[in-house]
Amino acid sequence: MRRARTDLLAVLTIVAGGAIGFSLSFGFLALSRSGDVPLVTLEPAAPLLFQISNVTTGGFARLAPYEGIVWPENTPGQPQVLLGSDWFQLTSVDGAAVTEIIAHARAAFGPIWQKRFDEDLVEVLGGMGSPPGESVLLGLRDLETGEALVRIAAMSSESRDALYQAKYTREVLR
Repeated sequence: MRRARTDLLAVLTIVAGGAIGFSLSFGFLALSRSGDVPLVTLEPAAPLLFQISNVTTGGFARLAPYEGIVWPENTPGQPQVLLGSDWFQLTSVDGAAVTEIIAHARAAFGPIWQKRFDEDLVEVLGGMGSPPGESVLLGLRDLETGEALVRIAAMSSESRDALYQAKYTREVLR
């Protein structure tokens, strides 16, 4: 006499819903075998809808002071940032040198340090004991003249969203 066997598998369906959110559906798939005839049932749960949070899992706001960031291969460790329609080399944020921020990000986040620097600057700076306020002082270098500049930039979710979209659009087009 064969013993009936039942395996329960959680079924997860993710439906893309644009840049601001997605929906999740949960269900359980029960597979049972009685002799040679498999019985399959699916009991879907009601969809759970939510927006992607503007807060990281660590509780830090997802904000940025610039709309884009790139890391040129010929100048490693010297990111360039987009402010309005102009690109600049980033040299500091609120008095912290980019080299210090990179060193902290490498120590705190290992192989994903650059992603965290790019996308979660508030968390990176907060981990250094210097969380940014509503605006930050950016140390910059003009790419054409080499002139050192200082700009005040608002920390905004719109800038962070633009940075995120530009970054992943570039990666898809490579």
